Amino acid sequence: EVQEANDPFQRLYVLPGPYGQPIAAASLLMEPKCLRAAMTCCHICEVLRDATRATAATREALLQSVLEIARGEGCYKAIMDAPPADVPLLRACGFEPNSLTMGLSLVPKMLPPEEDGFSNYESVKPKELACAKHTYTLRPLHESDEYVDYIALLSQLSQAPAIGESTFMRQLGKFRKADGRHLVLVVDRPGGRPSKPLLHQPPALIGSITLLFEWLPPSNGLGRIVMRIEDVVVDASARGTGLGRALIAAAIEIGVERGAHAATLNCSEANEPFYTKCGFERAPGGLHCWAKYLMVTRVSSHTDEYR
Repeated sequence: EVQEANDPFQRLYVLPGPYGQPIAAASLLMEPKCLRAAMTCCHICEVLRDATRATAATREALLQSVLEIARGEGCYKAIMDAPPADVPLLRACGFEPNSLTMGLSLVPKMLPPEEDGFSNYESVKPKELACAKHTYTLRPLHESDEYVDYIALLSQLSQAPAIGESTFMRQLGKFRKADGRHLVLVVDRPGGRPSKPLLHQPPALIGSITLLFEWLPPSNGLGRIVMRIEDVVVDASARGTGLGRALIAAAIEIGVERGAHAATLNCSEANEPFYTKCGFERAPGGLHCWAKYLMVTRVSSHTDEYR
């Protein structure tokens, strides 16, 4: 029987032994999206990977249980970063190779004892992003943004069917419930939309990035807080201006400010050079991202990433 430590954003599931001692445990990070018709992706991290009492059968039982929980909560996909030794386990549970796992070590800002780096969704102050032609401002996505503009931007990244305003507001509410651990940040188009209506009206937002802050035990080697970078996208009209690299640089600053010891992301081999220029390296030990669809979707790729 899997026991749960309740948290609306990050859950810890423990598989107890015959005397109540934990013999396997996994963290499940829930990421509501506006992509994929406002569905949810779950990130799985095994937090007792080296537990001596965790047999292969025990670990598979835990992972299958966590997948069932995620499926029951409407998650369309589960992803997990794992070393080569876990390939038999992942294949037994129906996972497939997904993308590269890349990481960057951070030196977190030392915070006063009464602060933990988090406050609420709006606690991120706007940041100026200096690029070749413009100075942009990175800020949190909020209710006053047109949801059609955000979806138009996301559609350049992955499948992003139209959603209604009420769905957009519901998802934004879910972001806020994570108490500053799920940040969706956007960049406004300089000058806003063109005053003259165009046949293909460009979105008022030209960039976006999502940051997830996960608490992990020190035994994972990354530190207590790890920042996951997701859904990086730059509008086609702004590519080549340096905005993509400025987004990643700003994300690293935010991670440092919020006490993260490492930043991680998943990308295709084609996009590896971009992230290498941003300071990231392939994760050591052959760590790779694996994914499993939990429900039928209309896409053929697991990857949601900057392109």
